[in-house]
Amino acid sequence: MIGAGPAGLGCAFDLRLRGYRVTIFEAERRAGGMAFFGIPRHRLPREALLKDLDVIADLGVEFRFGVRFGRDISLADLKKQNFSAVFVSPGLAGSLRLGVAGDDLPGVVGALEWLHQVNVEGLATVPPRVMVVGGGNAAVDAARCALRLGAREVSLLYRRTRREMPAIKEEVAAALAEGVRLVELVTPEQITRAPGALSIVCRHMRLGEPDVDGRRKPEPTDETHAMECDLLLVAIGQQSSVPDDALPNVPRDRWGRLVVNRATGATGDPFVFAGGDAVTGPATVVEALQSGKCAAYGIDAALSGDPRRVMVEAPRDREALLAEPRYRPVAVEVQQRQQQESLDAAEAVRSFDEVERGLDAEQAAAEARRCLACGLCATCDNCLQNFGCPAFFRVDGKVQIDPLLCDGCGLCVQVCPNGAIVPVSEGAS
Repeated sequence: MIGAGPAGLGCAFDLRLRGYRVTIFEAERRAGGMAFFGIPRHRLPREALLKDLDVIADLGVEFRFGVRFGRDISLADLKKQNFSAVFVSPGLAGSLRLGVAGDDLPGVVGALEWLHQVNVEGLATVPPRVMVVGGGNAAVDAARCALRLGAREVSLLYRRTRREMPAIKEEVAAALAEGVRLVELVTPEQITRAPGALSIVCRHMRLGEPDVDGRRKPEPTDETHAMECDLLLVAIGQQSSVPDDALPNVPRDRWGRLVVNRATGATGDPFVFAGGDAVTGPATVVEALQSGKCAAYGIDAALSGDPRRVMVEAPRDREALLAEPRYRPVAVEVQQRQQQESLDAAEAVRSFDEVERGLDAEQAAAEARRCLACGLCATCDNCLQNFGCPAFFRVDGKVQIDPLLCDGCGLCVQVCPNGAIVPVSEGAS
């Protein structure tokens, strides 16, 4: 494994369950990747993360820290050490620069590098006025951290509007409630050093036609204005620190991301599998873990003598899982999702304590009772594509059954390979 972030850890976990010996090479001094170095403690307490890391280490995964791929070790070195395959998940730990005049001045810092310092080395204070450029999760995390470190004014500059921000909506709302000021439809055009501060000339933007992602494109106007701050954090994009020549036979797309088979993590080099942010671009921890699990299956299938016998999922006691009593919904009443306790915004900004406190035992039990046992669906589409019953249709990615077209024959229950379809009593809603 190259990289001990969520993707590498997820792949290592599954490969150990599949019986493989696993070694992870990590450039940092500890495991966790962006989950440890990038996500602040008020969102992900370190105690919870370290507990998961201990589980993986106890499985027998070997960690070699302080080893940077492309500098300290290469693909040729790994082959000489008799590794059968390598999973590359270096992440995107470097911030892109603004690309405008003055973006290299003192006080202009990449948000990811700054968050790394906050989360690992620690910062006691920050200057009074902090600006963050960007609309993603890293930008919002940096803004909320600056408040917690004592900044008097924190502004978030974004070239679109709040509606188009890719950051988690709840995190944006929390940042605004804590006191972050959102400045919409502006982009830095020039940075100069004023006496005792940074002066940023911002170009006003307007929204044009939607781009390929469905978000309206920001277009420049003729209007500009200047703003001042003491620290400018840049969070407009991320890049990998792995040089291109370290993976000579792995193709990249036009954004520089590694091109893989998403189902297996396989690349153009049969020795190399890849996943995580280096493949998908900046994504969630869950998506990174998923890519690692897919690659574990791909590696197992590639190294197996008979790929047809390789399980897509790592071995688990499926018989025991299926033997557990399952809830059979009868006349289901709509119940609202339980709301977890959260720190008040005024209190939250005074420390790095976890903001969202989770559910208590009574709430957790009530939330579990809302489950309709639909989680076994693996989206194999057997019910849609092969069974062919006209009662089945898909809405918003979920398979539904039209009660007017369903005659209750029960054949779908028999043909579902995942046991995701269960009969319900008459009168159930």
